[in-house]
Amino acid sequence: MEIQATTVNFEELQQALQDAPGLAFTYCRQELDRAGKRFKRRLITERMSGAGIHWPDARKAGGATGSWVTGSSLEDLLLTIRGAHFLIPHEFGATITSPFLKISAAKFDIDRLDLGKRTLTVHPGTRGRTSFILRIGHPITIPARLGFRALWASMLPDTIEKLNQALVRSMQVAFERRLHSISSALGKAVV
Repeated sequence: MEIQATTVNFEELQQALQDAPGLAFTYCRQELDRAGKRFKRRLITERMSGAGIHWPDARKAGGATGSWVTGSSLEDLLLTIRGAHFLIPHEFGATITSPFLKISAAKFDIDRLDLGKRTLTVHPGTRGRTSFILRIGHPITIPARLGFRALWASMLPDTIEKLNQALVRSMQVAFERRLHSISSALGKAVV
């Protein structure tokens, strides 16, 4: 008994294998872009409109965040998510010192000032001038409450799963596009 195998449209199969990496790049780039947008939407709805920072207009202002995808090949794809500079104290926690009033004078009568609970710091200046710095308020401590990193860590497994699905989908689409011409050639060969 002898079995013979004939390859039909082997070039189409090779072309499908060549098209797959380009489709994988496109689908993964789209999925990373969607992940950045999902992260921004969840950050605004879950962290900036209630439990964390109360910023009712965060959605209108864009939440002071942005995301973009860079890279020219599948190996170079990079999702960057940026938060505005003023969100850093809300992520890590910080103490903000209040503004101050600086008074420069050669002679200054401290007794004429009604300081209340405020403190007056004396700094020696140049040419006999003394600077007095009066703190207007008291330092404010901002707790770490934004949860930027924690939110991304919670979204990461789902994002990885969606990227894997995008890779599988790219292979399926590459073969389906070429499979139509292969199956039509097989149909003609069988008849």
